[in-house]
Amino acid sequence: MKLHVFSKRSQSAWGIVDVSPLNWQTAVFELAGIERNSTPSMRLNALVRTAKAIYTEFNLVIKPKLINENIEKALIKQKEKEKLQNEKEKEKEHKDYNSLLSNLTNRFSSTSLSRVNSLNISHDNQIKDNTKDNINSTNHNNIVDNEINDPVLSADDLVPIFIYVLCQSFKDLKHPITNRDLLWGLCLPDQLHGEAGYYLTLYESAVEYIVQEPFTSDEGLFAEETTKLHEESFLDNNRSKSAEKRYSELSRNSNNVNNNDNNTLRGRNISKDFISNAKTSVATLLTVGTSGTSTNLDKSKSRFDSGLMKFDSTIE
Repeated sequence: MKLHVFSKRSQSAWGIVDVSPLNWQTAVFELAGIERNSTPSMRLNALVRTAKAIYTEFNLVIKPKLINENIEKALIKQKEKEKLQNEKEKEKEHKDYNSLLSNLTNRFSSTSLSRVNSLNISHDNQIKDNTKDNINSTNHNNIVDNEINDPVLSADDLVPIFIYVLCQSFKDLKHPITNRDLLWGLCLPDQLHGEAGYYLTLYESAVEYIVQEPFTSDEGLFAEETTKLHEESFLDNNRSKSAEKRYSELSRNSNNVNNNDNNTLRGRNISKDFISNAKTSVATLLTVGTSGTSTNLDKSKSRFDSGLMKFDSTIE
């Protein structure tokens, strides 16, 4: 239930700094299929593939973007340094130029001073050009090596990404806590060392974090509505199952009643045939048998007729 509710949270809500535009889909696919593996070793391998999918997406999608951003920042920073350096050099040159002018004013006449000014101005321009060339040739070539750091996915960044991937796997991942206990209890000790043990620890910490994480107010309302829907669907399923059971029982009972009715009708037909045959046989005996007295024959015939009437009344 919590995975379903937390799946609505965005990457930024989980504290993911470098948001992936692909939403870590490959890692979600690998983790969602962990319960389709039949053995603990295969499930542990699926967990390792999940973590490696996160690293792969980071290196292919996010890392190039971070490198470009770092290059832009380094260039801006370098331009600011160059600007400050040029301002300092201009200020220094201006001071040197003023001191030189003051010395020349004291030593030379006004006619020779203009010539000196023109020489100093040309020398000043030459110094500026040489400074710019040196900056462009040395500093810009070393920006990438000195100012840009290679982006890496640290453990602090990996944990929130793994929690997000775990929540997005809620449709197929039905028993995350059982999987944790199963992997720790049934995997071989040698398998739990190295990267497999590290990623299993990462999975356990993500599961525990989700267990302890409280709902927000909106998430609490969504959880209540989802719980009601699940309960209603569960009750509907039970009602449909009980209705099907009652219908099958009624069908069996009606079949039994029909079978009993058919057997009863068949028995009545047989009994009526037997009675008619018995009447015929008795009449024949009464007609043919002449050895007994007529009085005894009449009594036997009357007793037989009364018995047949009673039998007819019982079967009808």
